[in-house]
Amino acid sequence: MTDLDPLFELVYRYSQFGFHRTGTLSDVQTQAWLAELLRGQGAEISMPSFDYPHYAYAYDLQLEPAAEVADVVPLFFSFQGQTTVTNPLIAEVDGHAAEPVMFAQIDHLVEAGLAAGHDGVILQTGTTEAGVCAINRSRETACKLPVFLASPQRLRQFRTAAASISFAAETRSARATNIVARFPVREGAPTLVVTTPVSGWFNCAGERGAGLAVALHSAVHLSRHVNVELLLASGHELGFRGGYALAEDYSGAATSVLHLGSCIANFDASFDVNCSAPPRVRGGVDRALSTLGLKSELPHPVHAPEAWSGESSCWAPKGLRMLSIAGLAPNYHTPADLPAAVTDENLLQRTTDAIVQAAQTLYTG
Repeated sequence: MTDLDPLFELVYRYSQFGFHRTGTLSDVQTQAWLAELLRGQGAEISMPSFDYPHYAYAYDLQLEPAAEVADVVPLFFSFQGQTTVTNPLIAEVDGHAAEPVMFAQIDHLVEAGLAAGHDGVILQTGTTEAGVCAINRSRETACKLPVFLASPQRLRQFRTAAASISFAAETRSARATNIVARFPVREGAPTLVVTTPVSGWFNCAGERGAGLAVALHSAVHLSRHVNVELLLASGHELGFRGGYALAEDYSGAATSVLHLGSCIANFDASFDVNCSAPPRVRGGVDRALSTLGLKSELPHPVHAPEAWSGESSCWAPKGLRMLSIAGLAPNYHTPADLPAAVTDENLLQRTTDAIVQAAQTLYTG
């Protein structure tokens, strides 16, 4: 058995694989690396696959007069086919808003653009510092106009220069994989599922890499005392498809679930912390998390997916005792989500220590 790399080194190495979109070469290479790391810790690895819709697109952007290249991100599934956008509606939405609110606003803007004779929509979603903020997309229904996302500085170019976007897109049926890592069985010990996503937007060092590093270190530590099943889910940005596949296929003996979502151990992050354990146990969990300034809430209804965050919603109907931590941070879903900008070894270690203690309380309380 080999020692795991230091926490920050894991975040850095994860981010170096590139943009972590489901089913891409980066996703495949990242999972191969993670599987090898976990085998080195004595875990038995399987990589079950699942179906997902892969949105394939290409675009060519022209600005007149010539200006700095303005990269844009299409809203996934917003358009199928080929088109050229020359008269876009330009507007803004909050890329960190709740999805139902955000998509209702986008639908309204598309209708407004159509009524005003526009042939596309370009939306500012991020901050000036962080750049464009990508948006998760679970529904495959096309919009009535193609929709693109842009940063504030790029949006200024669209406001001051004539733009032409030649755009082609299609949705293809595809398959991607998850990782299931089972550590050596300890007879008579309870079983804990530790789950976190592996896919996301751009290099996603903070959105995803930090949580992965904490999950790996926590799982290895906890496996000395309890049976640990570490489930790493792809398909996060597409409605948690990998997470749902793992939860639906799960037939193990777990009594507790630890879900680590986005922006774990990130600078300036805010969190949703949900715990379905009885009050006495939840009190112990909160004492462990108090070193991070966190306190849990009991979701209501407790087994309703919509009461939970991220992939914990996939597990909620199973009725297992669960702790879920997921958050938002300034660089979330942006190209600025890079290791040194979002975390450091000290914060990662403090977070790991607190989460290990909270998980021990969860399954023993």
